[in-house]
Amino acid sequence: SLWIDVGCGPGTSTKKFIGHADKIIGVDVSESQIKVAKETIIHPSVSFVRGSYESLPACNETVDIITAVQAAHYFDMAVFSKEAKRVLKPGGILAVIRIDSPGVCTSPKFRDILQEFDKYICQFADSKSYRFWQSGYKGLPLPFTEQHRLVFRESYKRTFDDIINLFTTYSHFENFRKEKELSVDEARAVFVNRFEELGIGEEDKKEVFSFDVDTLI
Repeated sequence: SLWIDVGCGPGTSTKKFIGHADKIIGVDVSESQIKVAKETIIHPSVSFVRGSYESLPACNETVDIITAVQAAHYFDMAVFSKEAKRVLKPGGILAVIRIDSPGVCTSPKFRDILQEFDKYICQFADSKSYRFWQSGYKGLPLPFTEQHRLVFRESYKRTFDDIINLFTTYSHFENFRKEKELSVDEARAVFVNRFEELGIGEEDKKEVFSFDVDTLI
């Protein structure tokens, strides 16, 4: 079986699919994200390639499952839908997934700080894509007669470093880094400093925070 994870970034979602297909290919347009994925996720069934949703690395009707996790809001859906239909086997699955990330923190203090940080980083988001993501992918055009919409909630434990690492996978981060002409490490340090300015102290950085996260498929 063949699984393609489109817009895989550093492989955060891809690694969760290991064991569910004979072969998994993570695809992302960002060379730096693919580099991280290749360095951190090493498994015989998984490979990562730089590429685009516009031209998936598979022959006609050879793919069992396509996932697009936190990525479809950046796609031209007409182009992506056509390409997905080309490579999927009859009866294959296309799962477009939106995660309300990082979710709602159960700590009031950290929740308020995250909201302020979100306002800061969203200055660097693509406005059209971000609005589509905020809408919950309403009106998502897909060329399939059988469609299902599922929503479920999970709880996660995350450290401060986990949160920073999560933000560095966002396209906002790449846009910010390029605009400011910073390396990945330099941009990450700016994010940490911004959190400190908003009230995160050294003791806060040692805490493990709980988050309620909604996922839409």
